[in-house]
Amino acid sequence: WHDTMTSPWIVLAASLFLAWFAPTIALRLVLALFPFYAIMRWTIAGVPVTFPEIAIVVLAGVMVVRSLLSSFRPRSLSGEKFHLGESPSNGVRSLVRRGLLGMTKWWGYPWVILPLLWLVVGTIAAIGSPAGMRAWGIWKAYFVTPIAVFFVIRALRDRLDGIRDIIVPLAIGAVGVAAIGVWRHW
Repeated sequence: WHDTMTSPWIVLAASLFLAWFAPTIALRLVLALFPFYAIMRWTIAGVPVTFPEIAIVVLAGVMVVRSLLSSFRPRSLSGEKFHLGESPSNGVRSLVRRGLLGMTKWWGYPWVILPLLWLVVGTIAAIGSPAGMRAWGIWKAYFVTPIAVFFVIRALRDRLDGIRDIIVPLAIGAVGVAAIGVWRHW
């Protein structure tokens, strides 16, 4: 079933707004709505997309942009002190030292390298697939979205309470889908 009432651009704009101003609330909403992925489904450039996929990719993108913007800000503006004569710590060196998305020296950790290698493997498989655009839909659904969820949760780990902010939204979504299933059955 494809949603013809709601534009994917409205969902994109709402996701962008919520991700920019309240990333933890955006993550909770996405996790709660993951079980409802089939309710809002569209096709963008021939690739099928769902609400949770749009929202999580937007959330990850906003977090990368915010991290880049904060890393190119002089230390005095970001709360750290720097003295006259000392060059502000900004730019690429700051990204390497402090880390993108709060991860210091990201290339030294297997929990970063392995998902990225998995993404490369999936990309190579999608490029060589005879399924065409359907392969890119599967690539997005089974490779990009789960890896984006992983990195978003990893980046927000200091602001999240594991049970309240991750498990409870997933449980609410599961109970909601189960309730709809029971209601439709009778």
